Amino acid sequence: MENATKALLIVAGVLIGIMVLSLGVALYYSLQGYISDTQDTMEQNANTQFNTQFLKYINMQPDSNGTVTYGGKRYGIDFKLRIQDIITAANIAYQNNIELNPDFASMPDEDYNENNLYVKVNATLYSASGESITIPNLQKIVDEQADDLLSKYDANYQYKCYSTDVLISQITGRVYEITFR
Repeated sequence: MENATKALLIVAGVLIGIMVLSLGVALYYSLQGYISDTQDTMEQNANTQFNTQFLKYINMQPDSNGTVTYGGKRYGIDFKLRIQDIITAANIAYQNNIELNPDFASMPDEDYNENNLYVKVNATLYSASGESITIPNLQKIVDEQADDLLSKYDANYQYKCYSTDVLISQITGRVYEITFR
């Protein structure tokens, strides 16, 4: 009788141990799902924050009141891009690219694509005399030539950037190319 009681206690202990172990495994897998969802949300938020730096340059069509609403802000009908805005966008791309690879300026053009996190800025700039020059990969030269660009090109020219000029990667979810005209 005493051996039977001990046997029942041992069996009960083993069953409780199995239940605790099963509970631990179930808790582990449910937390993994939560952690994965949280990481995905954080990545989406980071991509949205990154993309907003470039999407704010898209020219929107004004509503019937003559205002443009973008990102919760209302802009007058004179929402115009200047050379300073292009230099700012190129500087943002430069900072992003240099964080990824300090020697990014020597990268071939084909490496700027939707498969990686580099950002390419293209611009057709206009001088006060009306001459234009197309500069692909403006982000490669902006760090050294920003002052020259600001002095050489017309500060009053109104540049355009439409939604079709901003390319967002289907792979990374981030802007990888923006073009100003």
